[in-house]
Amino acid sequence: MHLFKETIKKLFSGFIYGAGFILGIWAIAFFVIGNVNIPVGSKEVIAETEGSRVNQKASSITILSSKVIARPYLIDVIGTLKNVGDAPARNTELVADLYNKYGDFIYQCKGWLSEVIQPDAEANFKIDCHSITDEIYQGY
Repeated sequence: MHLFKETIKKLFSGFIYGAGFILGIWAIAFFVIGNVNIPVGSKEVIAETEGSRVNQKASSITILSSKVIARPYLIDVIGTLKNVGDAPARNTELVADLYNKYGDFIYQCKGWLSEVIQPDAEANFKIDCHSITDEIYQGY
């Protein structure tokens, strides 16, 4: 009987410690959530993925003109783009896909436009496709 009373006493003590721990976690979470300021009516959605952020930026940029300059083992794509969205475009990634004369994809070049493009503003760009192998250059 003594063993039974000791077991019940230890179980009750463990329950009290567990309840106190959970209560402390709950109080901290309640305090943190209550003090986080979420801007209401913000133009940006807070809980968005990086992929959707990239797609939003891409959909607000239009290429007005582009031209390919090919030299031995160096291909550059130059042109002008315009921000047709209602928000500034920052850190715009530029991607140029190269295809051979049969329409097959052979190479991809990437670059970044570091300047901020304001709404309705235009910017010139250049994508460097350097270090191209002989096989890729001859196929282009």
